[in-house]
Amino acid sequence: MNLNTLSAALCVAYNIADVDGIKDEEREIFVKEINSFKLSREQRVETINRALGMDVLDAIITLRDADSAARDEADALVIITMFADGELSEKEAGAYILMNKLCHFRLIGLEEAHKILGF
Repeated sequence: MNLNTLSAALCVAYNIADVDGIKDEEREIFVKEINSFKLSREQRVETINRALGMDVLDAIITLRDADSAARDEADALVIITMFADGELSEKEAGAYILMNKLCHFRLIGLEEAHKILGF
C-alpha cells in the first residue's frame, strides 16, 4: 500500500464509521494503521490531510484500481474500524456492503482482518 491508497483507505473507513458517528475507539484504529507505516511526521500529516480532503468517490476509484493486497488492507481497516467500538450499526453494515461492492473488496472476516493489519 502506498500513501495514496492509504489515504483512500482512511477516507473510506472514516466515512463508513462516521455514518453513526466516529468514536474514540475508531480513531485509535486510524492512528494504529498510520503508525504501522513508520512515516515521518510530515508524511503522516500529509496522509491525514489527503484522506480528510479526499472525495469519497475518488477514494473508491483509487481502491478499486489498486492491487489485491492494497484492497485487502483497506478492507481490513474498514472492518476493524467498524467493530472497534464494540457495536456494528445497521447504517455501518449497509455502508460497508455498498463500499465492498464498489471497491471490489473480497469478503473477509474480523479474524482475517486482524491478521492482515497485524493488530
